[in-house]
Amino acid sequence: QQEFLHQELQRSQRQRLGYWSMIAVLMVLIVGVGGWQLKPHFPQLIKYLTPYSESNEMAQAARNLTEYTYKADAKLLDVAEVHLKKVLERNPEHAAAAAYMSILYLSKYNAEKRDEIWFQKAKASAQQAMALNAELAMSLVANARILQWHHRLEEALAMIVRARRLDPENLLSWHTNVSILLEMR
Repeated sequence: QQEFLHQELQRSQRQRLGYWSMIAVLMVLIVGVGGWQLKPHFPQLIKYLTPYSESNEMAQAARNLTEYTYKADAKLLDVAEVHLKKVLERNPEHAAAAAYMSILYLSKYNAEKRDEIWFQKAKASAQQAMALNAELAMSLVANARILQWHHRLEEALAMIVRARRLDPENLLSWHTNVSILLEMR
């Protein structure tokens, strides 16, 4: 009887091992097929699984654009654009991001042989920022820069003064103010 129980125990263990082996093979197949089917969607999955902070993205973009005004390095514009596009992808109605995009496009217009496409993008982004929030300092700065390019200096100066009152610590508004005053002589 002991021999019989011993054989039954071994048979039961082999059966369990067989079940677990089949389950493991099925899991490997499911994961493999799932991975194969999801492969085209990996970039999007990674994007959504990556931590995101709107305020950090905006702060980094602002820092890059501010630094660009003092050190004209195209890489700074590219990095700022990546940050701003992340914000606009998730929130297309973000007035500050639209305003910063306008400044970015205007900087690219200046840097890349005055390609009119960049200027039109800058103008459209400034208009979008103003439409979304006309009382936001960055919207006013972006619009003032467009007005400055159209040599409407009095209007640009009035707009930049309003922007400085709203956000006195914004270096881009101070830089734009100085630029307008220099052009007005």
